[in-house]
Amino acid sequence: MGCSIIEALQLVLPLVKEITGKDVQVSLCNREQAIATWPADSFSMPAAVPGLALEWDNPAQREMLEVMESGVQKQVIFQKSY
Repeated sequence: MGCSIIEALQLVLPLVKEITGKDVQVSLCNREQAIATWPADSFSMPAAVPGLALEWDNPAQREMLEVMESGVQKQVIFQKSY
């Protein structure tokens, strides 16, 4: 028996930090709401809260919604400044 793409991602995405060796936050969203979030160890980006709707007037969520709407990938890297 197979599983949906969302179910498969929920199994794999928690491993991203281990696979990349980077302290990252990963969020899984559909076009309407956040489904799940795996936080980083050293920071928190509360852009996607599981179960809450994504909103265009939220600047952090707007980035995700623009990518979903346009289909154009965008890479945003935030680096800690010391």
